Amino acid sequence: SRTFAADVILPAQLKSSSRTLHASLSSAAKVLDLPSTTARDVRHISKDCIWAVEKYLEAKEAGWKAARRELLKLRRTPVGPHISIQFVNYDILWFQIHEMLAIERGGDEQVEDEIDAYSPLVPGKNRLTATMSIQIPDVQVRDRLLRQWVGIENTISLQFGGEVVVAENIHDEIDRISPGGKTSAIHFLAWNLSDEQVDKILNIDSVSVQIAHDKYDQGQQLSLPLLESIKAQIQQLRNA
Repeated sequence: SRTFAADVILPAQLKSSSRTLHASLSSAAKVLDLPSTTARDVRHISKDCIWAVEKYLEAKEAGWKAARRELLKLRRTPVGPHISIQFVNYDILWFQIHEMLAIERGGDEQVEDEIDAYSPLVPGKNRLTATMSIQIPDVQVRDRLLRQWVGIENTISLQFGGEVVVAENIHDEIDRISPGGKTSAIHFLAWNLSDEQVDKILNIDSVSVQIAHDKYDQGQQLSLPLLESIKAQIQQLRNA
């Protein structure tokens, strides 16, 4: 399975103010519109929306490199000292597929593989998706904690307005526990919401992520710019 081809940003690096991140993203995106603004259908990623590698690399240098970096920062939240949640949207997945194509140069066959790999992460009007990353630089400490945190991906919830929605695992057919008894450092998550729950999110200013594992009990309220970005994504998908 794929992970995200991005610089690893540890929770300590996420202390930039939300206002600064939002302004930086707006500035970086001025040169080129983000992919979702011209996509035929943001509910799907298909082969006809994939660019040639050279065209993508030109656009990347023209402004998308900075825009992608700021978008990833904006859509990521730390949850405790060792875990971050990256809320995924169409633009992040589109960028990710093109990054992998630019790195591996696998042609049409790779295009199909990347679309198949990332399509389950495309959010919907009643579905939020994310990657959970466990980030511990010390190899021995990481090895020990990954053994202690088996099952952590089943304990992650969104909480808002009296609602508690536990994430489901994407790619359930993949065993996320190694033969040695360690959980994976990367998990793919989805929160499936009712219409009423989506309406609550659209009309509320406080949403938090909670991890309720007995060895890692942490929570984090989403920044307002991140929440506003999620709301805009929901509205875009509702209008698609």
